[in-house]
Amino acid sequence: MKKIFCVLVLYLFSSPSFAISIPKFPMPRPNTAPILPDPFLHCSQPLGYQLESALFTCAESEFWSAFSDGRLQARKEAERLLGNIMYYTRNSSQKASLGRVYALRGFLRLAMALENGVVQHLLLGTMEADFKKAKEWDPTNKTYDTFLETIVMAKAAVFGNWKKAVDVALPAFDILTDHPVNILALSGTTIGFPLDTGIPQKTIAILDDFSCPDDIAAFCSANTLHAPYARPGLNFHFAEAYARIGNRVKAEEYFLKAKDSPGFAEWQYKSLVEKPLSDLDNYMKYWGAFKSNESLIDKVYANQNFGCLLCHGR
Repeated sequence: MKKIFCVLVLYLFSSPSFAISIPKFPMPRPNTAPILPDPFLHCSQPLGYQLESALFTCAESEFWSAFSDGRLQARKEAERLLGNIMYYTRNSSQKASLGRVYALRGFLRLAMALENGVVQHLLLGTMEADFKKAKEWDPTNKTYDTFLETIVMAKAAVFGNWKKAVDVALPAFDILTDHPVNILALSGTTIGFPLDTGIPQKTIAILDDFSCPDDIAAFCSANTLHAPYARPGLNFHFAEAYARIGNRVKAEEYFLKAKDSPGFAEWQYKSLVEKPLSDLDNYMKYWGAFKSNESLIDKVYANQNFGCLLCHGR
């Protein structure tokens, strides 16, 4: 199967009709164990003897355990387990819960593609399929819409299809009127679009007006069980976004907020803040050196092999 896949990819990239750019994917992250202990309960076995409600609960726990762990084997085991839970709950009347299980597998596959080198989840559309199924089961949950749109635009972008990427990105902003917190699932990708598209500027305009609603999302004001480094991570995200469009003052403001955030001293990614603060002029020159028609999709943190773990890693 692997040989067939490789031959197909080589054929596509060598075909004269294949006139799009070869994508750049991040290297798989080191297979290092998390620092913090696992706070999540694991599923009782065998699954076939568990109540439906217990299966939906353990799907959540198994996802967060593997997602925050970061290692490929843990994530592959959780991916398999989520598939088994889908099987055992396939006749459930709890449609939103069914949608949630598909979304959890989509999130997990996104992390595996980004951080563990399992790029077939992007190339073959498996995580897209999960989010489409999640939307089908629970059309009221607009987080699924935003993640699906982000995946579709990012896939178009890495292959150099900027018309499609922009065509997907523009209407993706519309949902933010009623669901403003969704910008945090969108902005990490849209800030990396070429400046010529106007998408980074639109992203910043929304971030300028954004007020994180801690009554809706606890991570807006504190680190949480699911995002133990939400505060330094989100502040870094804002700092990088402002640096990307050349706003030194706002970049420094958010770098300092990240440094003052709870958990910063133990955070594995604190060098992302400390290094720019030690020479902010040079950091700003780095972002300012790119041409307005250049893509920075492969430069922004959201598309690195720690894009999920930045906030969610243990």
